[in-house]
Amino acid sequence: MADLNEISSTSSNQGEESDEKVEKNEIEMHPPKEKVISQQSLKVKEDGETPELPYKVPTWSGIPEDEYFFEVLKNGCIVKTINLSDKPYYVVGRLPKCDIVIEHPSSSRYHAVIQYKAAESSKGEKGFCIYDLGSTHGTFLNKTAVDPKKFYRLRVGYCLKFGGSSRLFILQVCIWFSLSRNFPLN
Repeated sequence: MADLNEISSTSSNQGEESDEKVEKNEIEMHPPKEKVISQQSLKVKEDGETPELPYKVPTWSGIPEDEYFFEVLKNGCIVKTINLSDKPYYVVGRLPKCDIVIEHPSSSRYHAVIQYKAAESSKGEKGFCIYDLGSTHGTFLNKTAVDPKKFYRLRVGYCLKFGGSSRLFILQVCIWFSLSRNFPLN
C-alpha cells in the first residue's frame, strides 16, 4: 500500500507543477492581433469576423463586354445558371460571403477566383481565368487539377469542378446578346 500512496502523491505533485506552468504560460503570452487559421494563411480580424480574402485584383482586370454565365450541372441536369457579367471577378468558396457558394465540405472557405481579363496583351488574350487560392482539395479544369496561385485561361465550354463536389460549372456566353451588339434589330 505504501507504493500506491507514493505513486498517487507523486502524480498529484506533478499535476500541481504542470498547473503552475500553464498559469505562467498564460500570463506570459500576449494575445495576437491576428490569428492564423489554416495552411492557406487566412487571417481573421481581431473581432472574429470572416477571414480576409487572400487575393489581390490584377491591374488587367475588368468587366466583361459580353454576357457570360455558368451552367451548373449535377447528375447531368442543369440545376442553375450563374451570371458572370456584372463584376470583374467572382469568389468561389464555402463562406456565405462568397459570390458563388459551394456547400460541399471539401471546398475551402475561399476556394478559387473567376477573374476576367479585360485587355489583350502579349501575355494573353482577354477572357475569363481561373485562379485557385491554394484550396485543400483543389480545382479541376476539364478534369485536370490546376496549380494553386496561377491563372488558367477559360474558354466557352470549359468545365470546372471545385474539390470533391459533383457539380460541374460550364462557362457559356449568350449568343443573342453578342449578336445584338454587332447587328442591332432596328
